[in-house]
Amino acid sequence: VQQGGAPSNPFATPAPAPQLPFDAISQTPPPPHPDEKRYVVNEDPVASGSSPRIGLEPTTLPIAFGGEQSWRVVGMDLDGQTTESLDIMYDTSTLDIVDVAIGSAFAIDPVAPPAVTINRETGRIHVASTDATQLLRFQSGGDVLVIRVKGLAPGEGFAMLEGLVLRGSDGRRT
Repeated sequence: VQQGGAPSNPFATPAPAPQLPFDAISQTPPPPHPDEKRYVVNEDPVASGSSPRIGLEPTTLPIAFGGEQSWRVVGMDLDGQTTESLDIMYDTSTLDIVDVAIGSAFAIDPVAPPAVTINRETGRIHVASTDATQLLRFQSGGDVLVIRVKGLAPGEGFAMLEGLVLRGSDGRRT
């Protein structure tokens, strides 16, 4: 039995990991409007040519049964951006959401702060303005949300942003 040895082509670019389709967890969102940009966690911001971006850090979270950790949703280049809502889908078989804190990236209106809804049955975190006439507004990059999770099973928990649409200060989709 032969063991070890060098790869046949050490300079070959490894094949990219297969990507799960967006609808692996939920229904596929409606097709975007021609001037609309949807952001997802697995998207490469450099390849997409986008400037503002939001994602989970890290993209998967190693967690032990009964263990608690913080999972950050971070944003970059969000100054003046707005969105109607922020939705995160998570794996209910490995994670329970203990708490969700609004981060410093949001411009908070003290009269109508954002509301966070956690649906443990569907595995969805929904963040929206408490004033139906206002959009969620970002003042900077940094922490968008800090999610406190508890492990329901050993392994890796995963989550993903769902259908996020950002708009610039002029109201146009970015």
